[in-house]
Amino acid sequence: MTLTMPDAMRLLELFHQRDYAQARPHLYVKSLKSDGWIRPKGMRVVPSNLDIEILGLESEQWETIPFKDVSFGLW
Repeated sequence: MTLTMPDAMRLLELFHQRDYAQARPHLYVKSLKSDGWIRPKGMRVVPSNLDIEILGLESEQWETIPFKDVSFGLW
């Protein structure tokens, strides 16, 4: 599935509507760096580059992922 700008905005709305530190389901994003699923502490969209940036909950580092490569899940 290709992530579009409206998809990214809906994803960010979902992320901000719930307290994912306390409530379930948790949002996870597929990390290209680690080739694994990570739970983001923060997210932001970079529309000029068509990228999404995620701040890893455990790593405390930002990772930039192109929209076309973003995979996410709730569990």
